[in-house]
Parts: sequence; C-alpha cells; structure tokens
Amino acid sequence: MQSIAFIVFSLSALVAGYVTVRSTNIVRSVIGLFLCMVFIAGLYFLLAAPFIGAMQLMIYAGGITVLMIFAIMLVRRITGEPVEHLTRQPLPALVVAAGFAVWMVFLVWTMFEPDGTSAALVAAQPHSAPIEDVANSLILDYLMPFELASILLLVAMVGAIALTVRAKQPPGPRGDGRTSFPSDDE
Repeated sequence: MQSIAFIVFSLSALVAGYVTVRSTNIVRSVIGLFLCMVFIAGLYFLLAAPFIGAMQLMIYAGGITVLMIFAIMLVRRITGEPVEHLTRQPLPALVVAAGFAVWMVFLVWTMFEPDGTSAALVAAQPHSAPIEDVANSLILDYLMPFELASILLLVAMVGAIALTVRAKQPPGPRGDGRTSFPSDDE
C-alpha cells in the first residue's frame, strides 16, 4: 500500500512540476507549484517525517504560494496587463536535465559493490525528535529569527496593501484644495 501511495504522490508531483514549468499563464504555474509542494509534503508524511511535511505545507504550499499570488494580483492591478511568462530556453534546460541524470546515474552506480550488494544502502532506523522538543527549540533558541521573519512578512503585506490602495485613487487635488483620500462618507 505504501509503494502505491509513493508512486501516486511522486507521479502527481512530477505532473504538477511539468505544469509549473510549461504553462504560459503564470497563475496556472503558481497553482501547479502549489500542487507540487502538496504532493511533496505527502511524500514526507509517507516517510514518517510529519514535522517536515507540516512545514512543507505551511511554509511552501501555504506561505510562498499565497505570497506569489498576492504579488501577481498586485502587479496585474498596477500595470493593468495580464502577467505571463513566455521565456523558453530549451538548451540550458537540456544541459541541466542531462547533468542531473548523469549525477543520479553516478550515485546509483557507486552505491553497489561489484558483486551486487549495496555498499551505501543501510536500513534507516526511524529516529526523530518529539514535536515538543522541536517546538521548544524554535521558541527558546530561535525566537529572534522567528519574530524577525514575521515582522518582515507583516511589513511586506502592509506595503503591498498601501500600494494597492494608492493605485486605486485618482491623482491630484479634488478641486477644494484637499488631496484625494478615501473617507467613510464617500
């Protein structure tokens, strides 16, 4: 059953990655990226790494994807044009894919002894720290970077909202000498 789930998650991640790379519509690419990250989180859960799977879902699938969609909406609102990516560079992509394939073949080749036994493959013993230990470490040891990251995201979000509100307002004075700001009575 686990091997079937592994195959389903792996193939789904590959298909979503292909959609991410090949789509000319950037929103579809971001949705493909989101699905790819969700399927990769599923692989982490299958490998008995629930903390890494949860972080994959929260940080990448949730946070980064929402940030990208927010940026696309902001750019589309300011420029008024649809956002697309049309860059196709098949030669560099082929070189990177070939290099990755050669590297993977080399790794698999060096893992086995000439008699067919595995030299590098050792049965992994599941060993993980309890979630409470990881949480205590994040809160006690890494509190400052954690808070700085949250403040940075908050400032970026407020700045993006301010740019969006400013882009919606007509420029210049209203005729009575005051600048145009939205009010509650308008």
